[in-house]
Amino acid sequence: MLFRSASGGEGEIFELTQLELAKVYLKGERTEVRRKKLLALCNAYWRNVAEFGQDSFAFPRFPAYVDGLEYENVAGFSMPYFKNCEELESLEFNLSTQQFPQTSKGAAVFTDQTAVNLIYKIFELVEHLHKGRIILGDINPRNILFNALKQCPVFIDLDSAQVGLHPCTATTIEYLDPITESQSKAAGGKIYFSSSSDVFGLACISFKFFVGASPFKLFTSPPLDALAMKRKGVSSIRSLVESDDYLRALGHSYVQNPQNVTIRRRLETLKATDPILFDFFYRTFAQDNRESLLCALDVSDARHPSNIYYVDPGIRKWVEEQVRLRKKAAAASIPAPKIWGAGGKSTNEDRGAIPRSKPDPAELRMFMNAFGFELAALLT
Repeated sequence: MLFRSASGGEGEIFELTQLELAKVYLKGERTEVRRKKLLALCNAYWRNVAEFGQDSFAFPRFPAYVDGLEYENVAGFSMPYFKNCEELESLEFNLSTQQFPQTSKGAAVFTDQTAVNLIYKIFELVEHLHKGRIILGDINPRNILFNALKQCPVFIDLDSAQVGLHPCTATTIEYLDPITESQSKAAGGKIYFSSSSDVFGLACISFKFFVGASPFKLFTSPPLDALAMKRKGVSSIRSLVESDDYLRALGHSYVQNPQNVTIRRRLETLKATDPILFDFFYRTFAQDNRESLLCALDVSDARHPSNIYYVDPGIRKWVEEQVRLRKKAAAASIPAPKIWGAGGKSTNEDRGAIPRSKPDPAELRMFMNAFGFELAALLT
């Protein structure tokens, strides 16, 4: 017997087992576009698990059909069940109580520092998705859960993501990048998401999670609604950093509202806790910068995007295999290959099997530094 777990705009969620859910699309949502993408995702399930792990992603696993014979009529799919994980939206900082929500034992779920740590983890995981040509597209806090047991975020509704050439099938206007929105209108209304639009959406969610209010929550005179603020580049963090000059240029002024003051104090707490994250929010909402939060980290930090290919499991295995083969060759005393000169004569006959060393080209050193490689570590 199936138990209904939740329902939404696209379909309904049913509990299959303690470890698995089923999503069944409403009849009007069973389109050809959705069918092709869903089958592609299900076909890539084990590859995605090997690439991204099983702790943070609810990838579609098995397709479900209207009947067992009609394979063209996909009705939904099964996916991992992350039970007892709460939506990130329900765990946001509360400006009224000046704290994060509490557990049943009365302790806050997050401190300021652990909340910041979770934000970095969200961007780290999404960076890996982007490397795999998966764009979330439909960014909203209901699609991100928090696993308190493993202290990690969980991404759900991945069937709506933009995967390769398969388009995203949902949009939440509140978190839609205004640059993407304006470009989409010029392209006939069709939205083409990118890693940049994901960065903007995640910045909105992360800001609201830590601060307790949308970045576009600001009382001005005359008043502006949140969508108008987003499109005009008006935000609480920009007002804090740039004072009121930019608002006056737009024909508005800052209002000494108690909630404005409370948000400013929370932003000052963020700046004291993590200046890098504070600056990231400012660049995103005030300067239309769309670089990932991780790009602001020092290149020596393992989370920096320039290191992602090295820490990726596939690359790590390749490096480890090369090191193993070199050690095996050294243990077997296999001589180095001869270096042949002009006329086919060996140039190292008179100096053993070790060729004369030359300094590394400057270009090689620049490449190694850019991607965080240490040559000595690779060769030992």
